[in-house]
Amino acid sequence: MIRYTFLLTIALNTCTAIFAQVSDPVLVDSAVAAAWEGNLTRVSQLEDRGVLMDEPNAQGLSAWQAARLTGRGNMMRWMKGKDIDTLQEFPPRSSIADWLFRSLDDKELPGAAVLFAEGEAVRYRKGFGLARVSPPRPVQPETVFRIGSITKQFTAAAILKLAEEGKLSLNDSLARWLPDFPRADRITVHQLLNHTSGIHPYTESPSFLAGVSEPVRPEALLDSIAAFKSDFQPGKGWKYSNSGYYILGYLVEKISGKPYGKYLEDTFFKPLGMTQTGVYRNEKAPAGEALGYSAADGVVEPAPDWNMTWAGGAGNLYSTLDDLLRWNLALHGGKVLQDEMYRAMTTPYSYTDGSPSENGQGYGYGLSIGSFRGEPIYGHSGGLQGFLGFLGYLPEREATVITLANAMPNEYIVPEEKAMELISAWYGEGLSGQRTIGSAQFRKANPLKVYSGYYEYPQGTILQIREKGGALTAQLTGQAEMEIVPVAIDSFAWSKAEASAKFRRAASGQILGLTHYQNGRSFEAPKFEFPKVVEMDTTAFDRLAGTYSLGSADIRVFRKGTEYFAQLTGQSPFPVFPKSENELFFKVVRASLRFEQEGEAPATAVTLVQGGTEQRATRKE
Repeated sequence: MIRYTFLLTIALNTCTAIFAQVSDPVLVDSAVAAAWEGNLTRVSQLEDRGVLMDEPNAQGLSAWQAARLTGRGNMMRWMKGKDIDTLQEFPPRSSIADWLFRSLDDKELPGAAVLFAEGEAVRYRKGFGLARVSPPRPVQPETVFRIGSITKQFTAAAILKLAEEGKLSLNDSLARWLPDFPRADRITVHQLLNHTSGIHPYTESPSFLAGVSEPVRPEALLDSIAAFKSDFQPGKGWKYSNSGYYILGYLVEKISGKPYGKYLEDTFFKPLGMTQTGVYRNEKAPAGEALGYSAADGVVEPAPDWNMTWAGGAGNLYSTLDDLLRWNLALHGGKVLQDEMYRAMTTPYSYTDGSPSENGQGYGYGLSIGSFRGEPIYGHSGGLQGFLGFLGYLPEREATVITLANAMPNEYIVPEEKAMELISAWYGEGLSGQRTIGSAQFRKANPLKVYSGYYEYPQGTILQIREKGGALTAQLTGQAEMEIVPVAIDSFAWSKAEASAKFRRAASGQILGLTHYQNGRSFEAPKFEFPKVVEMDTTAFDRLAGTYSLGSADIRVFRKGTEYFAQLTGQSPFPVFPKSENELFFKVVRASLRFEQEGEAPATAVTLVQGGTEQRATRKE
């Protein structure tokens, strides 16, 4: 359901020894990892400690080979001056793939299932880590996962199939089926399919997760979606919207006369032999499924368990590696849709004013249409609490890459990024190059302290930048802290992700914010300061403390001694800090609580302010 495109984390081995022999496997593997990431500063440091650039790690991969596969041209030129064997043969690609998932070797961690295939020929198929942590049960290639927004391509294909049968037109307005929906006469099926309808995503509501463990009636959720203010006029913008695909899933039922899952089963799953795919039903979970976890800050715990009635056509399916391979082969092999509809599905669309969609990235119908290192790729990620996944197809090579994981947040792997690394493992020498980062020369002329502070990222998340030991680190809400490396004045790159940031300054030199770049997209993140924390004694706080009802969820405000907390139903408690006598703010996200309170009487209501929206909650007796 939730698209994760920010800040890949890769666990790196580190070493604190004063001096290491050339054969030290930890240092050798660290050099291979740094070369794979393109971090020349780290590679050169390890070379100074005696690591040879052509020395293989346990999987037979050397730093030189890692640089070749990932297209790090500047690093390769530097390595060639080190008198190394540049003609050494690569280890088996499966060994390289094993190395890419080494962070899941710890058997106490949630895991992943991985597949790489060329046509019908499966080149790599393996499970890592645990499908269930307690009692431990390993991930197998056959393990069932909830696939989140990978579902969207099935929903889109169902709509296109109905269009082939003449039961709808892509230019039909939503008013044909939902005449009472706001602006229904101006919203088309086409706009729902490619996220240009302007309908606000219901999953961005601050209280959404509070009620997600209980079932919801489609009509009730549609009413909630209809109540949101539009993000933009239909066709005048692009914003990824689970609301649009929930509506499309509802239309599949309304137009076909069958339940959504039954229509998919009869039209796609049974004919294609997809016996392990279907609509997830909490009351009848599929056998052999992976359980969902949260893996952040070194802590693994069960994730909130969505009742999948909330996901609908936006993300309610489960599947396996083998079934998703069958789907890819059929969809992209002409066995699902006729040529005209397949071309429509795989064509990136523009706004009505002609500007490109998604800041230059393409989105067709239920598929992102993009490229990696010059290689065209059609695919989609999937994410909901406890699960992350990616299904991709390389049309010029007829290759499929799949990664499914049972943790979100997940500090060990991000499936979409791992899928791109698998592509590098198999085809790296023939792909376009990637950047080499790391250059200490900028640090003296560019003091790092000026960048420290807080930056507001999308949906109220916060990036905190700190100076630590002569280096700069960045940490996004809910993710691990990572070093960012200077590559030019005011420009830094994440050492463990294909992401970078360019800081913006005022004429005075003051840092105003940054522009984040990743996967062909960019967005602005202004720098801000949290409000000054004011004094508030426990007596004054106790007048605010209590439980407030949002309807489907509660906000609980309480204290432990002299520390103050707020907790939304279904979420962990977070510290809150007073900024006035009747307002508290969070530091984990850009959000605040504004209370209605007078004199010495208890507060009667509170308004949650987050991401440009306000929700009022009244005190419960």
